[in-house]
Amino acid sequence: MKCPDCAAKITAKHYDPTFEWYECPKCEGAFTYDEILEAKNEQVAKAGSRKHSVVSKRTGSGDRRPVPVAKGKKRQQEREDDEVLADEQVKAIVSKKVKNDEIDVKHHRDALPTGQVVNIMADEIQEIYHTLGSELDEMNARDKALVVWRDLMIHGHVSAREQAVPMALCGKHRG
Repeated sequence: MKCPDCAAKITAKHYDPTFEWYECPKCEGAFTYDEILEAKNEQVAKAGSRKHSVVSKRTGSGDRRPVPVAKGKKRQQEREDDEVLADEQVKAIVSKKVKNDEIDVKHHRDALPTGQVVNIMADEIQEIYHTLGSELDEMNARDKALVVWRDLMIHGHVSAREQAVPMALCGKHRG
């Protein structure tokens, strides 16, 4: 028999009749005969469940001993197991796509879409460059506007919303 914890050999001399258990000489664990058999059956079941696992055969004493498996076959089985595991991991990574429904972002009904805000900012950036006596093409202006807007949204927690802006008119135009 073998210890379920450390797999050390347990013999009849390790049996304690007062407590009716076997004491492991290595890890000093105490196990009943049923616990040892149960652990042994679980190990045999695990070994039998693998495709190219160690095959067991019954010897005359009733003890199961593993039949040796060639190193090449072991390596091949390990490679196959690694490939299957890698495929499962890739499938798990690829299948975890975030849907727009799952993202919990609250938008106001009067919030402007990012594209519209970036276009407005890009036009204003181009106007600033023109006022300063320089020119900036539309693509670079959009890029600058997008960088500024992302920074404002992420770090400044700013949102663009549509609302009426009161205009102060001079006495001539008040009407």
